[in-house]
Amino acid sequence: MTLKISTGKKQKPYFMVIYGVDKVGKTSFAADAPNPVFVGPEQGSNHLDTSRLEDVTSWDALTKNIDELITDSHEFKTVALDSLDWIEQLLFKHICDEDKVETIGDSKGGYGKGYDYAITKWVELINKLETLRSKRNMNIIAIAHSHVKTFNDPNQTLPYDRYMLKLNDKAAAKWREAVDCVLFANFEDTVFKLNKSDKKAKVTGGETRKLYTQRRAAFDAGNRLDLPPELPLSWEEFDRLAKLGQPDSLKNIQEELGKIVASLPDTNELKPRITQAITKANGDVTQLSKILNHSRAVVGDQFSASTV
Repeated sequence: MTLKISTGKKQKPYFMVIYGVDKVGKTSFAADAPNPVFVGPEQGSNHLDTSRLEDVTSWDALTKNIDELITDSHEFKTVALDSLDWIEQLLFKHICDEDKVETIGDSKGGYGKGYDYAITKWVELINKLETLRSKRNMNIIAIAHSHVKTFNDPNQTLPYDRYMLKLNDKAAAKWREAVDCVLFANFEDTVFKLNKSDKKAKVTGGETRKLYTQRRAAFDAGNRLDLPPELPLSWEEFDRLAKLGQPDSLKNIQEELGKIVASLPDTNELKPRITQAITKANGDVTQLSKILNHSRAVVGDQFSASTV
């Protein structure tokens, strides 16, 4: 038997979950991906000039559409599931209809067995989507809503509220495990008090839309693409930054750092410090990536110069 071994990073289409608050722009983000087609029962894409598969009103119809995207001839480069929480309701109805019961809690003999069975169906769908990604070279974007839920953090003595995927907990865990990145979308707000004695804070902002890529106490997120912690809610910006971590990342990172250094005036003390850090890294992609993230933050006045 001959072992087939490969080394290094592999460049693949994206497989992601993007979730967030209502009307923040999750659907528009997916619509800006390369040649997308929307699949699912929600009608969030109706106001956009994009392609969608109609009459996805059942779990069987949804899975049939995914099968046809795998086997049929088409030019789509991205499939957007719209949305996971609405699709979950199709799945629950499918299971209830099979068992002739009213609620998912009563299916498969009750005692939570219906939710466990639903996970097996989710896995079947995720496997189909992985086939779509590998065989048809398509991006997979799963859109979901968020809800605020109390989280019992084992590292803390008290529970706290956080934004989480609006899915059954076991299903949410399975999706987080399956994808390359879980992205949280929200409006950027500033909370402040006019006076120390005020019992309530004031809030300003709400116009800038941000995409968060790393876990925080207030929300769940994560990625395998070496993305910065936050970025504008823009497909173009996401794609640009994600490609820095792909197989040709050394060249991309060096070019990005070159642009940052060139943007600084010669009188700025950061310019020689960043240049010195680049030289010291000696082409090490990991170190250069860290320098790039720090440099973005410093130039954007998000961190002090000591971070470089």
